[in-house]
Amino acid sequence: MQNGLEREAAGNCSTAVQIFQQILQLEPDNTAALCASARIWSKASKHSRAMELVAMLEERIPDGGREAAELHRQVGEFCLRADRFEQGVNHFSKALQLVEGAARPDMELADNIKVDIARCWYAAGGEYQDAAIQLLSKVIEPEMKHEAALLEYAVALLDRSMPEDAIKILLQQIVTKSEDKRVRSLLARALQLDTNLEFLYVNLPPDREASAPALAFLALVVKDYSAMDEAIMLYRKSCELRPESASYALNLVHTLEVGLRYEEAVDAVFTFCRANPQMKVRALDGQGVDLSCSDFLRQLKAQPCQISSCMNRWRSSHRTSPPLSGTSN
Repeated sequence: MQNGLEREAAGNCSTAVQIFQQILQLEPDNTAALCASARIWSKASKHSRAMELVAMLEERIPDGGREAAELHRQVGEFCLRADRFEQGVNHFSKALQLVEGAARPDMELADNIKVDIARCWYAAGGEYQDAAIQLLSKVIEPEMKHEAALLEYAVALLDRSMPEDAIKILLQQIVTKSEDKRVRSLLARALQLDTNLEFLYVNLPPDREASAPALAFLALVVKDYSAMDEAIMLYRKSCELRPESASYALNLVHTLEVGLRYEEAVDAVFTFCRANPQMKVRALDGQGVDLSCSDFLRQLKAQPCQISSCMNRWRSSHRTSPPLSGTSN
């Protein structure tokens, strides 16, 4: 069994399934092998096969105990993925009954299962979504600390075009889950609903040293999900707070270029040069003359008809040039 689980963890799911099948040939009632096989088929979106295994599991789940609760919860997850919502709620509810009815109830686990039930209800749509939101609210209150419940609640808020509280929730979660794809995508979605990013700015640190890097990070997050206008606004704000940062300025220019907003990209270059006239760009070969931003700006002003050409040369040289001296990110 352990060999199969290791293969599954390594991504070699076909071999893992074969191992679990061999186990089931010898031990047809092995619920661990049945559950592991169903999990693999479910994750692969082969729901008909997964549900065949679920039917076999349902006949073998014990009547009580922690193992039974865990099996009901896993089967409920397979049903949810297969859009068998009523069946999923049934299994999650049985798991909850077993956990709450134990001699020493695990209330944290009980809350997690309540979130599972809410996810199932919400996916079912219609009036079930209201019941899901009410259940999530009960789990969240009064401490507002249950991360899984808060994340599902944020989804419900965004589905109703209510970004203010969703942004508060997602900003808290992005701190500890900066690489979580779901949190990042939901945050990008929330900021696209936030007109002029007013709700975001209210929830950021008041000092510029903390806000500037936070804004630049959020710009990168939303840019990955094609929220280009919001990324540009965020990079602009970070540049306002830290006008000496070449990193923020370059990211703003690059994002404007991706958006085909070339005149604004050129203007961003001018703005940076005006704010940092003494900052120098090192010669590419290490032997030429270092040019200051004021030199660069003067050259651009002297040849307005060649600004586009200068921009092209600057872009190509930036790809291989050393960093600007005297700057920090």
